[in-house]
Amino acid sequence: MKLKKIFFSSFLTIFFTTTTNVYAEDQKPVIELSPDRFDDVTFISIGGTILNLSNVNNALAAKNYPAFSSNLLSISTGSRTTSASRIVTGSEASFSLENKNLNMGNGYKSFFSSSASIIGNLGYVVYSTDTIKIYPIFGAGVGRTTVDLFKDEKTPTFQELLNKTERGTSLSAINIIGDLGIGADYTLKVGRSSQKKGGINFGVKAGYVFTVYSTGLQQKGENISGSPDINNNGPYIRAFAGYNGSIIAALLDLF
Repeated sequence: MKLKKIFFSSFLTIFFTTTTNVYAEDQKPVIELSPDRFDDVTFISIGGTILNLSNVNNALAAKNYPAFSSNLLSISTGSRTTSASRIVTGSEASFSLENKNLNMGNGYKSFFSSSASIIGNLGYVVYSTDTIKIYPIFGAGVGRTTVDLFKDEKTPTFQELLNKTERGTSLSAINIIGDLGIGADYTLKVGRSSQKKGGINFGVKAGYVFTVYSTGLQQKGENISGSPDINNNGPYIRAFAGYNGSIIAALLDLF
């Protein structure tokens, strides 16, 4: 009889102790996972760039060529990472195309084909909320500008090109550039769980690109003597859109 009482008492003790512990565990507040150490954003942008082409335009004008427009459409893509210490790093590739790119004069056509650059960025978040970030940012990299000159005549056949290759020429300059700007972005968050955080980013960036060193105009890598300076100098403004975090998982988490 005593053995039954001891067994029964032990069973009740274990049962209530276990039940109490389970209940206590259920009552504990859920601890949210800490925010990700890094906030990664991948984006594309479109905007305008004002390029300083005065030296080239003066040289063209001396030979009765119309001047190039200094206003260019700028398209870029890149990525940006913000660490827990508010440091911003990333990279960006930009491509610009002149709005009015075909000019004629002195029996030739001139074509400002492109201005392209690849830069690495470093910045710091000076203001932030749950959805907004503002950050000055500095970039350094390489830029290239290209100018084409060719005969003002109907497009030749391939055989005609082989017979007279001096019909046209392509000139380009390689520049080491810097980029000083300030950016601001807004994150539209999606996804319900902290494990599937993600968001769609919208923002704007404005700044100025300056040339540290330029090779001057070259033809197939060979320097052209007497060529005017051509560089990537000029202000810009771009609007961008992109995504950050586990965007795919976050979108699926909505359903």
